[in-house]
Amino acid sequence: MTEAQRIAAGKRWIGEAFERLRGAYRRTVPIVAWDWQEEDPAYPIRLHLAGHAAPLYIPTQGLGFGRG
Repeated sequence: MTEAQRIAAGKRWIGEAFERLRGAYRRTVPIVAWDWQEEDPAYPIRLHLAGHAAPLYIPTQGLGFGRG
């Protein structure tokens, strides 16, 4: 498996987990949309909450998902 394939598989796995969490907390955390912020080697999730103009990032404060 190439590095690009491993990154894609990791993003897919984390994305599916994030969607399950998003569904569970839909009433209290109104996420309108989300996507990946590509900042190789880190891949934080950028999301848009209802009522917020600026996007938020998970994790925040310079932390992110990276290649291990």
